[in-house]
Amino acid sequence: MPISALTFRQLGWVLALSLMASGVAPSAFSQTTTKPQKNNNSSNSQPAINITPSYRPKTVNPHGSRDGCRYCHQMQNNKALPIASTDVDTICLKCHNGKDARQEFHPIGRTFSNKQIKQPKDWPAPNGKLGCLTCHNTRLRSKDNPSFVRGYQKGDLLSFCRQCHIPTKKHERYNPHLMLDCNRMPIPRKCSFCHQSAIEQQKRIERTGEPRLRSDGVTLCLSCHTTHLDYFTPGHIGVKVPEKIKAHMAAFDETPIGRRVSAERIAQAIKSEQKIPKRLPLANNDTIMCSTCHNPHQAGLFPSGSILAYGAIQLGREGKRLQLRGLGKELCSACHNK
Repeated sequence: MPISALTFRQLGWVLALSLMASGVAPSAFSQTTTKPQKNNNSSNSQPAINITPSYRPKTVNPHGSRDGCRYCHQMQNNKALPIASTDVDTICLKCHNGKDARQEFHPIGRTFSNKQIKQPKDWPAPNGKLGCLTCHNTRLRSKDNPSFVRGYQKGDLLSFCRQCHIPTKKHERYNPHLMLDCNRMPIPRKCSFCHQSAIEQQKRIERTGEPRLRSDGVTLCLSCHTTHLDYFTPGHIGVKVPEKIKAHMAAFDETPIGRRVSAERIAQAIKSEQKIPKRLPLANNDTIMCSTCHNPHQAGLFPSGSILAYGAIQLGREGKRLQLRGLGKELCSACHNK
């Protein structure tokens, strides 16, 4: 799909993938996650740093480091020489190739000739084409703007898109969670927003373990839901679940809602070779993802009573848009003893 035809919500998806891509130092993925600690104040958490990346970082992140200039600039008398604007893209792509560092998702090399596109004032376009320098300025790097994007406004990624993309009817916000039409039939293109292909929703009652997502579950959700409210620091997202808690979650599957998980069920789950939680699914590496606590699918998409319909979004009901798998305050007891 041409970039000019994307909605602002879809542009946000593309942009967020890009921002997350360049905002984390590759070397940081080797760090371990500390145990979440209770905090009386809620926080907007981001994924724990040990989320398995889709690439294997092999290079040092030069951005923000004291001696990082030498990785991109020619040096003379310990000073960095300027880089010709026409050479910037080539230098960036030496690392941002999807192997050594994350690849940029937004296309470069395009002109601003489309009627739905405008070039922001003072945003460079070498040879009249969009390049890395058009959107990124290393002098703008800060804690709130780790990807040093121009015109950045914290908490509003779409404001960045609007710098170039002129608002039109095609650019209205897009809600992929509205998955059923007026006749309560599935809308295939809503599935393809997150999945590589649609599935036979009406017949599916069990998970296959192969959702075929366009990216990892956390990246997909955070591309639109840019912050996450969590009452523990550093947060749940991306944390690897210990075996005992995983067994607790598996035992919770066999426990009626509202009742405490018994020690006997937990002990049985620990001994079992199939302690895979069903109500609260985990990522393949046993880490917590957004869909562990939230079912992103609209109620009615999957057969009622099936595990896939468990805790589905009750759109149209007050306060039910982001319900916690239908558990509410009971969610904590699904993993932890009271």
